[in-house]
Amino acid sequence: MLAATIAIAADTPDATITYRPGDTVRVIISFKEPISLRGALVRFGLQGGLPAGQKVFTSFFDANGLVKLSDREFELTGKIGEHVATGTYQLGFINATDDADFTRNFNAG
Repeated sequence: MLAATIAIAADTPDATITYRPGDTVRVIISFKEPISLRGALVRFGLQGGLPAGQKVFTSFFDANGLVKLSDREFELTGKIGEHVATGTYQLGFINATDDADFTRNFNAG
């Protein structure tokens, strides 16, 4: 079992969603200005250490299947692999590359 916690806003409670291996994670990213992306990646990292019995599992997962929703919004999808450790995951960063091959990294926080 894999759980991801995403804070909606500072004044609201955490939203907890449970994912399992084989499930698809969908993330919508929005930009202030219109942009044309060639590729993007969202990475989530495990909070804390690897659980006992899962020391060979990965402690992160990515969503990088890119679908343009509008000039400013994109959907990124990623499937949870069989060897992703159980636990609570947090957004680590968003990496976006535009059509001019300029890459920007947006770190969480």
